[in-house]
Amino acid sequence: MSSVPPARDDFAGGKRVRPPMRYSSLIPTTLPAMPVLTARLRFILLPCMLALAACSTQVELRMAAQQEQWAGEAARQGRWPQALRTYEDAIDNVELGHGDFSWQARLHQQAVQAARAACRPDALEHHARSAAALWQRAGIAAPAAPPSITQSCGARP
Repeated sequence: MSSVPPARDDFAGGKRVRPPMRYSSLIPTTLPAMPVLTARLRFILLPCMLALAACSTQVELRMAAQQEQWAGEAARQGRWPQALRTYEDAIDNVELGHGDFSWQARLHQQAVQAARAACRPDALEHHARSAAALWQRAGIAAPAAPPSITQSCGARP
């Protein structure tokens, strides 16, 4: 008798002979556990991801409040281009942090004043339009429209 195992299609005594199963010692134990492990990870990772998202939202809003203070300080010192850039950064952070529309609109209004003083008509128009749209979305009447840029370009508002 030969020591070679029969081929897959060999028949011995009218029955099909299967080759011996060769599994690693890890496969039988890990395969059934994978769905369980995946389900457990889902229940662990989902709350962690939500908590991180909530923390990042709060960080964005705190940073926006700090930037608003820095921009106000730059405006009081007459550094209008710096104030405008800082107001724009604060606006971005309020949007990322899902801040309310009235806060965004107020920041745009302050950016309008800084753009007017910095003689930036492109920024003035953008922030004026954005402020009007946000006041409307907030359901609050917009403050009176500021005078045109030619009246106060370079002057302190």
